[in-house]
Amino acid sequence: MKKIIQLLKDHWKEDFSLAYYITIATYLAALIGLNQVFEIEQNFDRANGQPIRIVYYLILYSLTYVGACLIVFYFKGWPEKKFRLRFARMAAFGLVVLSVSAGFPYTVSIMQWIGYDSLYYVWFFQVLNNFLGLIRVFIPLLAFSYLFMINKKEWLGLNNQQIEWKPFFLLHALVAPLVIVASFEQEFRNYYPTFQRFAPNDPNANSIISAGVYELSYAFDFVNVELLFRGFFVIGLSMLIGRNAVVPMAALYCALHFGKPLGEIVSSIFGGYILGVIAFRTRSIWGGIIVHIGLAWMMEIAAFMQRL
Repeated sequence: MKKIIQLLKDHWKEDFSLAYYITIATYLAALIGLNQVFEIEQNFDRANGQPIRIVYYLILYSLTYVGACLIVFYFKGWPEKKFRLRFARMAAFGLVVLSVSAGFPYTVSIMQWIGYDSLYYVWFFQVLNNFLGLIRVFIPLLAFSYLFMINKKEWLGLNNQQIEWKPFFLLHALVAPLVIVASFEQEFRNYYPTFQRFAPNDPNANSIISAGVYELSYAFDFVNVELLFRGFFVIGLSMLIGRNAVVPMAALYCALHFGKPLGEIVSSIFGGYILGVIAFRTRSIWGGIIVHIGLAWMMEIAAFMQRL
């Protein structure tokens, strides 16, 4: 735990500027406020199953990311001229991957091609959609890393396993009480456990197996999230803009959580920032993967216990 704290302290000393952080905080507060008023995610859902939804997400994520980058570059300086075009191209690629993943309209078509039991429709849709992240995110990012990244051996933080695991498990122990407290809030209970919203309608379904497969796919989705946000947007882009890659990623990560409970949207900024700093300093995303999956499963379990 001391090592994580030291990493954050070192980054804070190098990166902190009062005006800079206040400006970023104001920017994110405005984004969150607009989302709460206009219910951006819910409006996008009206186009569910339509390719135009990808465009909607691309506009949202691009505006969020570009706005954060402009603030960062204003306070911290613009990237070197030789890196600017490369940075723009890489960032654009990452935003397209994220938008395609968020607005992917072809899951139902794939389900129909494979065939499914109508009693398992919602469950199968969600499980399949999570595992399709292999095609939407995992493979494209690793292919991009292999073909275009300067340091190919890092594999966007997947190849660096020289990291201490104990601090991350201690972090789970510290966060657990907060999750338990949050689980008493109605908004939290309405959203979690996510499995309850996707459980099969078959009364004869094996709940242990269906829950296990769902939670496994749920966890795999977080591997893709870490690879994209902490791997690509931090480790990958930091080769061009250094530690300045962390804050725009945290802003983009906040936008990813639109549609979730307000407390989770706000906490995603701090969580994204912390995991971004750790990834930048350790050149690894494995700590983030452990934290993310562990926290997600804790919220699932805490909400499930509230229903007993």
